[in-house]
Amino acid sequence: HGERGGAVIHETRLTFVSRNLIFGQLRGEHEIEDLNQARLDWNGSISRAYRDQPDTRASVFQLDPEFGYKFEDDSQSGWHFFSELEEMVYGLGFDWTQPLEEVDEDEPEHAAKLKFGGRVDTRDRDFYARRLRFRPTFGMTVPVCATQVWDPACPDNTFSGENVGGDVFTIEDNTLETDAYNAGVEIFAGYAMADVHLAKNLRLIAGPRIEVATQSIRTFNQFEPDNPDFFREAEVTGQDSLP
Repeated sequence: HGERGGAVIHETRLTFVSRNLIFGQLRGEHEIEDLNQARLDWNGSISRAYRDQPDTRASVFQLDPEFGYKFEDDSQSGWHFFSELEEMVYGLGFDWTQPLEEVDEDEPEHAAKLKFGGRVDTRDRDFYARRLRFRPTFGMTVPVCATQVWDPACPDNTFSGENVGGDVFTIEDNTLETDAYNAGVEIFAGYAMADVHLAKNLRLIAGPRIEVATQSIRTFNQFEPDNPDFFREAEVTGQDSLP
């Protein structure tokens, strides 16, 4: 509630957003004595994230000193926004440690060893949104809340069933072609390293690591999801390696 250019304005905005996250992980550690106490560590994970914004709405009314609060037809008034997002993430990785000499039980960390491993992570996301707006029907009189004191029920009374559908208000669909998309990320990584104690106080750790990542996005018109004329696709692939 406030003033704009000397006029008394009342803006109402209602937002509700729900989020949930489910995550699960399975991991294991194994020591193989027959291979000089080699060690295998592995893990797998899966998660799902969901976000729902069912109906964010806003309305603006201006006080008419003679009649009461009147609906304002501006860009921030009468609009409704709906969105839904779902994301799935999968991960799988392992590490193998192979001692290259007999392991001393008193100082196992001093044994020379070779270690290698890899990991795969994928992420898939689906997003949908709708943008609707109530606009006064041309040539029709917009209903007024006949009160000089703001009534919280004014927006509900204004957008009642008898006023919507062409008599007083029409529904304008402002949904964009980019308001629906599928996106994904794939990451593949691997490494190998040697861990050697050259002297009592001198240790050498060296090896290569490489990572390849691909990110893609595909926007489409959700009313014609199979129409290739509305597809917008992009893909980026990157590679990173360290000695």
